[in-house]
Amino acid sequence: MLAASRKHVHAIASSITVTLLLTASMCLGQSRQGNVLANVPFQFMVANHTLPPGRYIVTPVGETNLQIYANGQGVIFQTHNVAGKASEGTGKLVFHRYGSTYILSEVWMAGKGTGSRLFPSQAEKELARRSENEIAVLRAIPAGRCCGQDGLDISSSR
Repeated sequence: MLAASRKHVHAIASSITVTLLLTASMCLGQSRQGNVLANVPFQFMVANHTLPPGRYIVTPVGETNLQIYANGQGVIFQTHNVAGKASEGTGKLVFHRYGSTYILSEVWMAGKGTGSRLFPSQAEKELARRSENEIAVLRAIPAGRCCGQDGLDISSSR
């Protein structure tokens, strides 16, 4: 009986250790240079995947790929460079909005001279044929901040 109890305590201690290590690595990953952290207040699409509203981290994966993830859900997608400049203190996420459908279009890292533009998915091409779009720009959370409101600017375009 005592040996079984010790095994149970050891299993619980191991689980707690793994949870703490994962939590610490997630916190470190969020603060890494080159990541974009943003609260996305709406459901959106990335590379034919639909993601729920939430607090997302976008991180580079190689030269032309990015990963967006939150709460164990994520997508890796291919991009190409686009000229311009993000503000010095924050990055931004740019969405195309078709009615109530938002599609991630660009990611800008803070202070970089180029952004990353996603290739349009089949779903976006179909939506673009059927309706006019608007551009929604979501400012990222500045480095070092863990909480706060992000700015969302929406403008019409075609």
